[in-house]
Amino acid sequence: MNKKMILAPIIVLLMLLAVAPVMACPTHSQKVTAWNTTTGLGNPPVPPKYSWTTAGGITIEIGYQSDVVGKLGIGSNTYNIYSHSVSNLVYNSKTGIADRLSDAVWYVPTLGSSDGFSGIVNIRYVGVTSLSSTGAPLGATSYSVHLILQGFGEFKGQTLMLSYDGPSVKTAEWTGYCLIPT
Repeated sequence: MNKKMILAPIIVLLMLLAVAPVMACPTHSQKVTAWNTTTGLGNPPVPPKYSWTTAGGITIEIGYQSDVVGKLGIGSNTYNIYSHSVSNLVYNSKTGIADRLSDAVWYVPTLGSSDGFSGIVNIRYVGVTSLSSTGAPLGATSYSVHLILQGFGEFKGQTLMLSYDGPSVKTAEWTGYCLIPT
């Protein structure tokens, strides 16, 4: 087969890609500051549905449930929230690190409300000494959080992105942004 016959279509394609403008869909969103703090527990935590520990000291928990109440700030507005999450955790007793991945729903203002945010929350605890009887990490000296939640109801179309990296305190403020469609 002739090399020119193979290269000709490739060259034509490259030329088309070089001259055709590449346009991204513009974002029509306003980026506003956002924050979250926890003010207390909602319902008592539900222990994991499944939990086991390997011979190497790795504990895996599946189906841990927790409810938390708190405040959410978006721009100049402050909302009461009720957060319900179902999560899985992997804890390494040798390193003292526990990673929790949660499927969370933040209801505004109360549990079962038709407004709020839902998505994934990823938390890494450092300095964990053990797990409580309900599966919560104990003794953590610090933790980091990264979350992305999508709005529903009144908040439909909004994207909430918060993070925290610091000492393990009950009233830590998670900060970030909320993208609000314009």
